Amino acid sequence: GNALTWRTGAVLAVPEVWSHLKLAYGTGFRAPSLFDLFGVDSTGYVGNPHLRPERSSGWEAGWTVDIPAFGRADLASIGVTYFDNHIRDLITTVFNASFTAATSANVARARSRGVESSLTLRPASWVEMVMTYTYTDAHDLSTGARLLRRPQNAASLNARITPLEGLSIAPELIFTGPFGDYLVDSAGFPTGVGRAKSGLIANLVVTKELKKGLTLFLDGRNLTGSRFEPASGYQTPGTQVLAGIRAKF
Repeated sequence: GNALTWRTGAVLAVPEVWSHLKLAYGTGFRAPSLFDLFGVDSTGYVGNPHLRPERSSGWEAGWTVDIPAFGRADLASIGVTYFDNHIRDLITTVFNASFTAATSANVARARSRGVESSLTLRPASWVEMVMTYTYTDAHDLSTGARLLRRPQNAASLNARITPLEGLSIAPELIFTGPFGDYLVDSAGFPTGVGRAKSGLIANLVVTKELKKGLTLFLDGRNLTGSRFEPASGYQTPGTQVLAGIRAKF
């Protein structure tokens, strides 16, 4: 079939207080995947060919302010946004009582709302640091239960440092708070619904432009070897480092 989605928004500049106000509203649509409909795996999962597509509507309102200081017009920026999304026929995985079989099903109504905030610091022309924090409250409105794999708390810290011309250093920290999930023990057997642990991932990207169109790069992922599981039983890959040269013609 087909679907029509739309989005509209507006931004109001308030230069007298170095601020911008924003407001947006939109709709969304997601069809079930081929695996959702017909997938089969070795753990007892069988797809559901009768799934309906997800449909959603949501709005957000936010405020950002630039703070001038020490001779810089944008030494710091603060942003706060409230969001509220309503979802119909949310596609989720459901298990039997013994967690030995599973399928996909539609949740009649779900709601996800919360606050996103950010702080950007620019102490010098060659360095920028961005800190973010998001609080999410996501529930199945039919049962009142929290939606699984939606952490209430998430945060990040990243920076872009350019101390020399053509050299860029970009460290990143990503924190994901604890969340509800279908837990799996170390032997790979399901143990029921519970609280999955939080995790912290550290990444680093360094690039050096040798000349126009030719760049050396070093990309390090999960540098601390975190064993965080974004979904129970699926561990984050260990430390990975990729180095090379990139050419553009």
